[in-house]
Amino acid sequence: TTSLDTGDLSNPLFDRISKELSIDTVGAGLIGQYDTRDNDFGPSRGVFAALKFYHFDKAIGSDFDYNTMDASWNQYFDIGRYGVVGGRVSGCAASDDTPFFDLCQFGQNNDLRGYVSGRYRDHAMYAAQVEYRSPFFHRFGAVVFTGIGQVGPDWGSFSSKLLHSTGAGVRFLASEKNRVTASVDYTRVGGENAWYFYIGDAF
Repeated sequence: TTSLDTGDLSNPLFDRISKELSIDTVGAGLIGQYDTRDNDFGPSRGVFAALKFYHFDKAIGSDFDYNTMDASWNQYFDIGRYGVVGGRVSGCAASDDTPFFDLCQFGQNNDLRGYVSGRYRDHAMYAAQVEYRSPFFHRFGAVVFTGIGQVGPDWGSFSSKLLHSTGAGVRFLASEKNRVTASVDYTRVGGENAWYFYIGDAF
């Protein structure tokens, strides 16, 4: 596989970095969304799906001709007083001539938590995760999450290395009206601890 682990300086993708430090990319894209969530900030039911496609072309001033596509599907299930179950599936594809910085980057958009965005990157990527969100006491809540994913040179030949993440977190309902939470998550990946502090939910 040509998947990039930035801890491995012998990876051939590093040879492209010096050639791509000063380039121009010019393109056009299409973005589509489908949203049935009951709340933008703290959904308990519904679907949010997104699709992004970009085409970069030398004819309009780009130094490279290439295409990128990202797709995601988030779904939420209300289980009453027991809380909410949320699931997310995402995927990415980049054509052969895509420059280093526009390749699919594992770990972006918290897919998955515990991985630094860009440490693993290639021309194809997928990630799937599920999270259980439960009320705990007054405005406090707790979450547990787990997920898997892979990167590879194309959708027909993913790396044999399965990337995975499991963790837990605490939520504080900062705004009851808008259902906005202050969040703290913890996971341990590859022997390293990872903490996340942010506003809202991971997805």
